[in-house]
Amino acid sequence: MQLSRHQTALLIMGVGAYFIVIGLTAKSLISESDIPATEDERANAKATPRKRLLVALVGTALILWGFYSLVKR
Repeated sequence: MQLSRHQTALLIMGVGAYFIVIGLTAKSLISESDIPATEDERANAKATPRKRLLVALVGTALILWGFYSLVKR
């Protein structure tokens, strides 16, 4: 499957928006995609204000990059 430049930019912007929402609302910032996290792992991955800001900034950077990719020639 081949995505066009516009589709790729919109996908990147969507991932950025997801990062912002997760960064602002998640109780812990840990991925449980492969195996469930233990209680100790969840405790170590608590969403502190610094971690929340970092994830939100990464999301903002992705949105800006996607927007740039969308409008560039």
